[in-house]
Amino acid sequence: MLLRLSEVEQKYRLSKTTLHRWLRDGKLTDHRTVGGHRRYDSAEIEALLSVSDGVTVTDK
Repeated sequence: MLLRLSEVEQKYRLSKTTLHRWLRDGKLTDHRTVGGHRRYDSAEIEALLSVSDGVTVTDK
């Protein structure tokens, strides 16, 4: 599922800085809407979080 930045921040408790760092480092890809807005794939984020030390995915 593709999520907006605010949805990613709320669901996974990640900052905009972290997402942009992951994009810059090639760990994450963003998807652009027709209007140019970024969307992030929840499956990609969950995969990154599952391999990150000390970070847990919490579902609300």
